[in-house]
Amino acid sequence: MQNAYKGTKKFKVYMKSVIRYILLFVCGTVAGVLTYAQGPTGEYRIRKVVIDAGHGGKDPGVVGRRLKEKDVVLPIALQLGKLIKEQHPEVEIVYTRDKDVFIPLDERSAIANKCNANLFISIHANSVLNKRNAGARGSETYIMGLHRSADNMEVAQRENAVISYERDYETKYEGFDPNSPESYIIFSLMQYAYFDQSLAFAGMVQEQLPLSPITKSRGVQQAGFLVLWQTTMPSVLIEVGFLSNPMEESLLAKVETRNDIARRIATAFSNYKARYEQHGVLTTVAAEQSAVTPASTPPATTTPDVTTPSDISPASQPQITPPATAKPQKPATTTPQKTPMYYSIQIFATSTPRNVSAKEYALLKDMRGIYDGRLYKYIVEKHTTYDAAFSSCLKLRKQYTDAFVVRVQGDKILPR
Repeated sequence: MQNAYKGTKKFKVYMKSVIRYILLFVCGTVAGVLTYAQGPTGEYRIRKVVIDAGHGGKDPGVVGRRLKEKDVVLPIALQLGKLIKEQHPEVEIVYTRDKDVFIPLDERSAIANKCNANLFISIHANSVLNKRNAGARGSETYIMGLHRSADNMEVAQRENAVISYERDYETKYEGFDPNSPESYIIFSLMQYAYFDQSLAFAGMVQEQLPLSPITKSRGVQQAGFLVLWQTTMPSVLIEVGFLSNPMEESLLAKVETRNDIARRIATAFSNYKARYEQHGVLTTVAAEQSAVTPASTPPATTTPDVTTPSDISPASQPQITPPATAKPQKPATTTPQKTPMYYSIQIFATSTPRNVSAKEYALLKDMRGIYDGRLYKYIVEKHTTYDAAFSSCLKLRKQYTDAFVVRVQGDKILPR
């Protein structure tokens, strides 16, 4: 009888959680629409970002041979906020902690919700709990969702175990047990709230981080993190590297590495902000070109190109006067056409050229190499929108783990 009571009580708590998070999902979605204030031309405006340095105080996070996670991620978070503010003075930066103090997980998400943030970025460092992955390395970015692998579950359990430092955590988190797979079922209700925006930003982060000293990208993952559980805005959790890997721990001990990681995340933020503010959710080549050079206003400083008669419209044909001695008019000119920009996917870069006709590349579309004076960068596919390129990039990463989206114009890869 007592066991039946416990089962009934547990079921009631579970159903209460289900109802609560369904309401949170609906209300959060509406709140997100409202907090992305629209400008005069209808674009979204990102005005407030919450940066969360994981762990802190009595909670050290993962511990390497020399470093503690809480000490690695705090300077990265502070530098990230500084860089975003420098590049975007109109954006308000809010830190969940700016010193070595312990902040409960639910308070971190509450800070973001109370200030109506437009983006939540949680910074962490990784580790492995067993020998089977002793050589694990690289960065990865998580968004809210179901665990896709045992490794993802392991990371989520480790990060969520932080609640054991909090008083009365069983009541506060409504019976959530970080070590119980059943407790994570509730996360399935939350995985689609802000999924697209979170995924887009996470992808941009993983495009940038391999350019830092932590060169390997482990891609974008899904898992159930309590710190992302209750946020009502696009949210990501970034694992910047492995403290269990001696090489990466040595790199993360350097100020230069931590600053570079912050710079890469700040670049990802700038790309994300530009995408949603300047062009809306879908960015087309036509929209970008019209925004740069209006078709009706040719540049005043352009040097005219001489065109053949077949290139000249009837209305602009030179008018010849009847007398044979009349001086011929100069041919009419046209404005030079800008080479169209498109999105491709860079799958790898090498110091020596590769044969793009090789059998191993037979299934890749539009593969070609672009030499930048230092490396041969190999790109595939042509897309008119970032979204289409990013979607294809996620599939290509199964074979080319370091693939990322680039902008291409003519024979040049444009700066990001």
